Amino acid sequence: TVLAPGGTNAVGRMLGLLGDEWNLLIVQQALLGATRYSQFMARLPISNSVLTNRLQALVRDGLLEREVHTSTRSRTEYLVTPRCASLWPALLSIWECSPRCCGATAVAAR
Repeated sequence: TVLAPGGTNAVGRMLGLLGDEWNLLIVQQALLGATRYSQFMARLPISNSVLTNRLQALVRDGLLEREVHTSTRSRTEYLVTPRCASLWPALLSIWECSPRCCGATAVAAR
């Protein structure tokens, strides 16, 4: 059985939502407390255009919620949705085993 991203099975749909490594890393940082664009930029070695595109996609797919606060200065936050929070156990397992399986270091919260 082939489990292609975006397929009709649950695993395929989840892989389709998470997309590539940037989406995984952005979701990781959101789950660890990052909410502002500047926080994601400070924590990840990512370009402005890639971060902007990925945040838009994660909002569109219901993993993050974009909330604009209109006070004296406009402030936008990207908040974890219940759908995103439900991924925590699976993602935690991936991040815990990745150094052993891939020989790479995980991106940690700063």
